[in-house]
Amino acid sequence: MKTFTKQQIITYFVLFILLTDRISVDVLQFLYLAFVKMGTVPAWFDAAKAIFPAMNAFYTFGAFGLIAIAIIMNKDDVQSLNIDKFYIFIFLYSGLVIFLEHVRGLGWLTGTALFLFSLYLFLKNEEMNFPARSPQVERISIFVIGTFVVCFIVVNDFLDLPKISESMHLFFVATIPDLVYEEVIFRGMLWMFLKNLGWTEPKIFFAQTFLFWLAHIRYLLSNPFNFWIFVPLASLLLGYIVLRFKSITPSTIAHMLLNLFYGSLIISL
Repeated sequence: MKTFTKQQIITYFVLFILLTDRISVDVLQFLYLAFVKMGTVPAWFDAAKAIFPAMNAFYTFGAFGLIAIAIIMNKDDVQSLNIDKFYIFIFLYSGLVIFLEHVRGLGWLTGTALFLFSLYLFLKNEEMNFPARSPQVERISIFVIGTFVVCFIVVNDFLDLPKISESMHLFFVATIPDLVYEEVIFRGMLWMFLKNLGWTEPKIFFAQTFLFWLAHIRYLLSNPFNFWIFVPLASLLLGYIVLRFKSITPSTIAHMLLNLFYGSLIISL
């Protein structure tokens, strides 16, 4: 029987909470759309629908703190989560965005977690066993960003400022935090969990692809192209990047730019 360390148990508990919440939110949205399409919403679903705002708020404002706990628990081997130093900067930025956007509401929850995690990094930086810098990761990140810049200019009709302004807000405020969390959940903690169970990397690759696809089931009715084409292809690509470079930094950057490019394309059309 497989045994886990205390640190692993805490990490996998965090994974279970976040994965369950993330997928459940999408399933509820899918069921609501399905019932609306059928023209009737069962009475029992009203009770289930009532918890949706709480589940959504929990993910939005609680994910940063829970992920920070998982990172701290694995400070001796952060690479097992496919995390490097550059991802930490992106992660901190995502927490800051949530805090500033919701500072008059529940943003204080993320803000508190952000402060405590930043303080921990400052005091315990030498204890955080980050992997050595990878030239390959840097090259792929630069390549992805460069490719996006070219495509972004073309899609926005050579600097159509209103469109760029709308896309930039989507990119920096609405898109980054959610996908930054998704990367560490699906291609960080989940990857680590399945690897510790003894799964081979090809099996892990397809498992995270399927669960990531399931976590976007709301698109099955609202946007079939997203569900059947964009999401599975994106998940395969992002999983391959992590499989190839053992880091969620380039996959996070690719994820951000894929979402922004696709969102910009829709806006342009």
